[in-house]
Amino acid sequence: MNPMPPGVGPDLDIVAFSSMCSHMGCLVSYEAATARLKCACHFSMFDPEKSGQMIIGQATQNLPQVILEYRAADDTVHAVAIRGLIYGRQTNLL
Repeated sequence: MNPMPPGVGPDLDIVAFSSMCSHMGCLVSYEAATARLKCACHFSMFDPEKSGQMIIGQATQNLPQVILEYRAADDTVHAVAIRGLIYGRQTNLL
């Protein structure tokens, strides 16, 4: 995989996104053939190489991106924040 801003890890290619579509909260999965994240319900597609940008479909907002932190000392990746509002929430805070 190619480096993806703001990817983390040794190759800057680790990214993460909400698994719920920003349109109606349906499950989103990675489609290897197109290198896109695709909603199973209404076929919205998101580009992980462009920070989850919505590229087609019913969604009107980008897919929320999980901000990751890579710790080289123990070769681990940690979720530290989220960019965008997770579907169905008024705020991402608990």
